[in-house]
Amino acid sequence: MISLLIALVVAQPDPDEVSASLKRARTIEACRLAYGPAKDTYPTSSIRGVSAEAEQCTKRVMNAKVDELLLPLKKSNPEAFKQGMEVQRLFNVAIESYCGRWSKYYEACCVTCSYTEQPECGMAFHEVRVKQVSEFLSKKLVSPARPPKRKTTSVFQPFAAAWCAMLAGQGVLSLSCEADVLGGIEAGQSDDGAALSCTKRVRLP
Repeated sequence: MISLLIALVVAQPDPDEVSASLKRARTIEACRLAYGPAKDTYPTSSIRGVSAEAEQCTKRVMNAKVDELLLPLKKSNPEAFKQGMEVQRLFNVAIESYCGRWSKYYEACCVTCSYTEQPECGMAFHEVRVKQVSEFLSKKLVSPARPPKRKTTSVFQPFAAAWCAMLAGQGVLSLSCEADVLGGIEAGQSDDGAALSCTKRVRLP
């Protein structure tokens, strides 16, 4: 038993190195690579802070990718730039609404929760957004996707409508754009969107 505990301690990555790796990361994959070992080995008291850092990592990557799209428009097409800023605002609002329900769950139900579900929910959506913008920058059409089935995905409807309007203004036409965008978002979800109550079983580390 003692040897097992020693092995677990040895296997845990150094917190300072994990934090440094997350700050250096410039891709979603690098963020996840830095977060993975910590998620798998750290105790609850440590993983809470690391998961929050990991979410900031993927959000920074997302913002950098969105900047690639919007910053060139700032001078060349100010109206399109403002439109793009509003699109991203709607996306961030949707994430806060969708993933934020975990905050109420934690407050009402948790004593020993790992508190990783909410940041990991955000990380998944950041990854989806990076893919969306990357495809546009690569001159690709909106990827076809199965229609969304989860009611909670509708929280992203205002974003989908605004994003598709912006794409249309940039010459990207798709008759099923909004449905495909919402379907792609749902396909990238890590969170099942289920209503939360104190009877919901939450994975503990």
